[in-house]
Amino acid sequence: MKILLVIDSLDSGGAQRQLINLAIGLKKHEHNVEILTYFPECFYEEIIHDNNIKLTNILVASKIRRLLEIRRYIRRGNFNAVISFMVRPSFICEISGLPHRIWTLVIGERGSPGFSYEISTKIMRLFHFLADSVVSNSNAKIEDTLKGSPFLKKRNCHIIYNYVDLNEWKCKPKESASGGKMKVVVAATHNYNKNGMSLIKALHLLSKNEKEKLNIEWYGRGLEMPSKDDYVNEMMALIDEYSLQDTIKLLPAEKNIREKYEEADVIGLFSLWEGLPNTICEGMACGKPILASAISDIPLLIENGVSGFLFDPNEILSIKHALQDLLRTPNKKLVEMGTINQEKAGNLFNPDKITNQYINILNRRRK
Repeated sequence: MKILLVIDSLDSGGAQRQLINLAIGLKKHEHNVEILTYFPECFYEEIIHDNNIKLTNILVASKIRRLLEIRRYIRRGNFNAVISFMVRPSFICEISGLPHRIWTLVIGERGSPGFSYEISTKIMRLFHFLADSVVSNSNAKIEDTLKGSPFLKKRNCHIIYNYVDLNEWKCKPKESASGGKMKVVVAATHNYNKNGMSLIKALHLLSKNEKEKLNIEWYGRGLEMPSKDDYVNEMMALIDEYSLQDTIKLLPAEKNIREKYEEADVIGLFSLWEGLPNTICEGMACGKPILASAISDIPLLIENGVSGFLFDPNEILSIKHALQDLLRTPNKKLVEMGTINQEKAGNLFNPDKITNQYINILNRRRK
């Protein structure tokens, strides 16, 4: 098949990484794959080049002209299938199919369920019924999409979890905590949604002995200007006020985050809302226990007390109790939790399985 993948840009975001993984997976199955974007960012340029994938970038300032240019490209491209990620690119692809199309159209709804969308975005989601299939990486997002797309039929919606390179992310189990401290690694942007303030307040409620047993390293964008905001400044000030400098460290994004995961005892995520976070999938593939908010599909992946520790991100006491449960858990039990996660990741996030799921959807038209 000749397949076009469409997204707004190829920056370093999670949706962009998943689209690149899908392109590589389809290419390995000997399909002719192209990528189309309309913003200039291309974090994955080297990977695209190494995998011999054609990239087209339509840079047009006017939104109307951009839509028309992309529509023209799609309609003249002789594609068998078009796959889009995110709402705005999907809307462009849906409009491009009018009044008639011969290609299969699959759109990807990603991001946080329940998120408050702009009016224009809500209107664009109404056009999802024009696609053959809608794919999301979480059950919660599918339900959210159906609420926002009343003409969309549930039978045309599919859940496909995130790609994870299971060989790349496989880590050896840690035998003991480093230096007598439990090391928690967080990979998430430093902003309001990721809920760092609540974590800091929960840490403050721990005893002195409990604080001394924790080492939290939080890696992510948002510490540098101009993206650094008041919320980040408030977090830093609160860490100083509570004298938590030896307990939690806010650090810039780490390109080789896998090495940090390997050094960790636990992978953490404290977000108020999420779709299906890459960090949870990758942490599971690494064979690590997960300390995370009980939001979206995370409770379907992680069983509290069995493969990780879940909490209500809106309740500081809930976060505190999860941290205490973690500190009370013997290392042998943590290793067992990680093994459970690694086995589950091997089944859920297998690249070949996920690629085949997409191919099966592409091979059928809407019923």
